[in-house]
Amino acid sequence: MELRTGDWICPVNSCSNINFAKRDFCNRCKTARPKDKAVDNIDIRQLQFNDWICEHCGNANWSRRTHCNICKHSKVVS
Repeated sequence: MELRTGDWICPVNSCSNINFAKRDFCNRCKTARPKDKAVDNIDIRQLQFNDWICEHCGNANWSRRTHCNICKHSKVVS
């Protein structure tokens, strides 16, 4: 799937659904779109296996991180 400007990935690790820019809530799990723009325009091809998106700020983190490198929140393990 090709991401377009403004599309966003749900920050809930167990969901990670790709949502169209027009949506304010994830169409899969109904989580509100993060106010932080870090989650916008993430190229899904840049995410590797077990990389994770911070549920607090929407930052994409490498799998080896146990805390978000932006907001310092712990990785949520599902």
